[in-house]
Amino acid sequence: VAENVAFGLRMQNLPRDEIQHRVSEALERVNMAEFGHRRVTDLSGGEQQRVALARALAPRPRLLMLDEPLGALDRALREQLEAFVRGLLHETGIPAIYVTHDQEEAFAVADRLILLHDGLVEQEGTPAEVYQRPVSAWAARFFGLSNLLPGKVVSKDPLLVETVLGEFQATPSGIHPPSLQQAVTLLLR
Repeated sequence: VAENVAFGLRMQNLPRDEIQHRVSEALERVNMAEFGHRRVTDLSGGEQQRVALARALAPRPRLLMLDEPLGALDRALREQLEAFVRGLLHETGIPAIYVTHDQEEAFAVADRLILLHDGLVEQEGTPAEVYQRPVSAWAARFFGLSNLLPGKVVSKDPLLVETVLGEFQATPSGIHPPSLQQAVTLLLR
C-alpha cells in the first residue's frame, strides 16, 4: 500500500524522507495509516478506493479528477464512501471534477453539478437548484421527473402558460424568461 501511494511522488523525484512523510500523511488522511505494509490486492474494495484517494492526494495536486471513483462498489459501500469522499474533499480544499452517472452519488458529493447532454452543458448549479429547476425536458427526465406538459406562454407578468389542461401560472427555470407565445414545457410536481 505504501509503495502504491508513493508512486507519483517517486515520479516527481522527491527525496526519500519527503516521500515517506507524504505517504504517511496521505494514508492518515484516508484512515489507512495501519495498512502501509499490506498488499493492495489483500484489501477490500472500499479500502482499495481509499488507497487510490491517498495516492491521488499525496502529490498535493491543484485539482483532482475522479472518474466514476465508486462505480465498482456495491450500493452500501458506495453510500458509506460518498460521505467520506465529500468530507475529504472539503478537508483538503482541493477542487475536484467528479464524473459519475449515479445521481445519488452526485448529489451526495457535489457542491455544484454540471449536467452534460450530447457533450454539451445542459445545466449547472447547486444540486438543489439543478433538481428543483431543470432547464429542459431532458434535464427533468434525467431526474425521473416525467410530468411534463407542452404549452405556450400567454402572459409574462404573471407568467401564464396555456396547455390542453388549461392555464397554469408558472415559474421560469432558465436564465432568460420566455417570450409571449413561446412554446414551453411545464414540469408539474
